[in-house]
Amino acid sequence: FPVKIRLRLLIACLNSAAKTAMSTSPQHLKLSGMEVDPVADKILQHCHFQQDHKAIKSTEDGDCLFNSVSTLLVGDESLPTELRYKTCKEMFINKEELQKQKDHASFCFLSRTYDAAMKDSSRPRQYSCIWTILALAMGQF
Repeated sequence: FPVKIRLRLLIACLNSAAKTAMSTSPQHLKLSGMEVDPVADKILQHCHFQQDHKAIKSTEDGDCLFNSVSTLLVGDESLPTELRYKTCKEMFINKEELQKQKDHASFCFLSRTYDAAMKDSSRPRQYSCIWTILALAMGQF
């Protein structure tokens, strides 16, 4: 898949996970009324995700990963700057641990170098890569 489609698939999966988590936990925010991303939604259906999952659209401004995670956490896109900062900090502090991942070699085919990714993660509206996703997932926020 081209990069744009791969990112949409990732966002679709994140949003699908968010909807699942929120629909099974009444204390979480509900995603009803949010705009569905039709391209990501078709990808979800093609990958045989449950039919009741929908991919929620996030703003396509280079912060789409952080916008999606913000939507998962608080129901809106108010946290991308804070999440980006914390992810960059995680990448700086835990560089060796992040680079010890067993799939490290395959990341070279999916992403820029770790240092370039860390630099990109420090600036707003820079698209994320596998290193950013890994740091965001592993972060102790």
